[in-house]
Amino acid sequence: MNSCPALLIYVLLIQNPTHALANPHGITPVIDHRAVEKAVETVIKNDPILDRSIHIKITNYNHTLLLTGEAASELLKERVFNIAKTTPSIEVIYDEIAVLPPSTLINRVKDIWLAQKINIKMALQKEIDLSQVRIITARGIVYLFGFLTPHESKLMITLISHTRGVHKIVKILDV
Repeated sequence: MNSCPALLIYVLLIQNPTHALANPHGITPVIDHRAVEKAVETVIKNDPILDRSIHIKITNYNHTLLLTGEAASELLKERVFNIAKTTPSIEVIYDEIAVLPPSTLINRVKDIWLAQKINIKMALQKEIDLSQVRIITARGIVYLFGFLTPHESKLMITLISHTRGVHKIVKILDV
């Protein structure tokens, strides 16, 4: 297992941040979150032991990783976590991987549809700054990840809790 691709991408991004993001807590340097996610995903996908026994989604925001999805065993779940924790600059990892067989395509489509319904509801709300939060869905669980004011957080939770298909809401927020 080689984590050099993740490290290389991280170093390139951290050494040359391109702009800053304003949030309620001040100015935060923006790292290409998706590039960090892709780097970790690439290391995981290149691991022959993990190959088809998992379905993992990696989400990065403000030096925090959220791991969601399924791993067929506790050992595979731990292996994914150990790969993720080698990512430079990541301060916190939320491991929400379920020990289950990988989800079916139908279940993944349901999660995508659920996320779209929520995003549409949120887009209609003028009081919520969606640039500061990411909405992730897995197995009907909705994860809120990012920066929100207390008012925005309360409003989002209320709107999401009234969305058909939501089984649970997990807040990973800086409020």
